[in-house]
Amino acid sequence: KIRFSKRPFLSPSEILGNLNKKISPQLGTLDYFVSLFYSRFDFDQSSLYFVDCGAAKPLHYSNKLKRVTELKGDHFPLGVNVEEHYHTQQVAFETGDCFVFYSDGVSEASAPNGDLFGVQRIADIVTNHAHNPAQKILELIQTATLRFSEKEALDDDMTIVVIKVIEQRTIPQKEVFSMQFSSHISQITAVRKFVETVCSEAPGDRERLTHVMQLVIDEIFSNIVNHGYGGDPTGIVEVIAGLDREGVTFQINDQGIHFNPESVAQPKLTGNQPNGFGWYLIRELVDHIAYVPKNSDEGKNQLTVSHRFIQGGSMEISHHADHDVLVVTLENEHLDSKDAAEFRERIQELCGKENLYQVIFDLHRLKFIDSSGLGAFLSILKMLKTNQGELKLASMGKSVQTMFELVCMHKIFDIFTTTDEALHAFRE
Repeated sequence: KIRFSKRPFLSPSEILGNLNKKISPQLGTLDYFVSLFYSRFDFDQSSLYFVDCGAAKPLHYSNKLKRVTELKGDHFPLGVNVEEHYHTQQVAFETGDCFVFYSDGVSEASAPNGDLFGVQRIADIVTNHAHNPAQKILELIQTATLRFSEKEALDDDMTIVVIKVIEQRTIPQKEVFSMQFSSHISQITAVRKFVETVCSEAPGDRERLTHVMQLVIDEIFSNIVNHGYGGDPTGIVEVIAGLDREGVTFQINDQGIHFNPESVAQPKLTGNQPNGFGWYLIRELVDHIAYVPKNSDEGKNQLTVSHRFIQGGSMEISHHADHDVLVVTLENEHLDSKDAAEFRERIQELCGKENLYQVIFDLHRLKFIDSSGLGAFLSILKMLKTNQGELKLASMGKSVQTMFELVCMHKIFDIFTTTDEALHAFRE
C-alpha cells in the first residue's frame, strides 16, 4: 500500500546538527570553527527557513512595511559545541520583498580614518533602492563599499547575494509516495514495481527514468539487505519518493548497520575486482546523492538520491570528418533498448554516405548504456571490420566505462582518454 506524507526530507536544523557532529572532531584538532547562515526558501509556504551559526546577519526588506530587518539567531558556529541543538527559524515574505546576504568583509570594510562601513549603510541602500532589480541593488552595495574604503579592492572578501521576490506563483505541491519493505531479497520485485509506479507519474521519458532508477534502487536495497541487516529478514526498509518540477527523489531509510561512503574505494576498472561497483554505479547514475548515518540504535540511516527528468526524443548524433576518419559524437545521455536499433542503422547509413569506415565515437555526453546499447556497439564494430575499417571509443565517462569493464568489453574495443588520442592512433 502506498501512503502519502508531507515532509520526507531533513529540516535545516537536522542537516546542521548532523553536519556539526560530523565535522566537530576534525575542526577541534585544528582549532578551527565554521560560521555560516543556512537558508531555505519555501515558495509553497512563502517563507524563508534559516539557522544562524554565527555568520554575518542577512537583511530582509519588507515591501509591505517598507523597512529592513536583520535575520539572526543565537547558535554557536559549527565545531564549537558538538552537542549543539539547532532550531530552525521562519520569516514570511511577499512579492517585492528583498533578501541581502553578505560577508563580513562588506560590513567591516574600513575607511582611511578607521570607520567601518557597517550594516546600516547596507540597509539604507536596500531601503532607498528596493524598487530596482536585484542585480542593480547588488551593484549599488558593491560600489558604495569600495567608494567608502577608497580602495579598488577590499582587504577581506566581498561576497554579496541579493534575492528579490518578483512574483508569487503557485508551485505544485510535491507529490510524495512512501512504502515499507521487509529486509529480504525476495522483496526486490515489489521494490521495482514501486519505483515504476513513482516514475510513471513523471513527465518526459518515463521508460528511461524508470530503468535508471530501478537499477539504482535495486542496488541500494540489495546492499541494505545483505550488508546493513546482514541477511536478517525481520528488518524494515522504508522507501520515500517525491516528484517535483525538476525531477524525482528517493529517500531510503533503514536501521541496519550504517556505513561510511568515504570508505568505499573507487573500484579498479580492470575487470577482476568483485565488489565496489554497486556504490560506484549509483554515484555515477544519479544527479545528487547524500547519506546520513543514524546517530543512535533507534535512529535511521538515510540515503537520498535524485535524478532530473529525462526528456523524450530520438537518438541525436553529430559528426565531422577529420581527413579519412569519421568522428561521431553521441549527444544523448542514454543509449539503451529504446534507441539501440536506430543508432546502429544511422551509423551504418552515415558510414556508407560518407564512405568512411575508420570511426571514432566521442562518448563524453553518454552517462548510461545497457546491454542493447553495448550490442549496438558490437554490431557496428563488426560492420566496420567487414569494410576494412575500425572503431575506437574516446572520452568515455566513468559510469559507461564501468559497464564495459563489468562485461569485459574493454578487451574488445580500443578505448582512449580523448578524441585526439584516438585520432593519433589512427595515424600511426
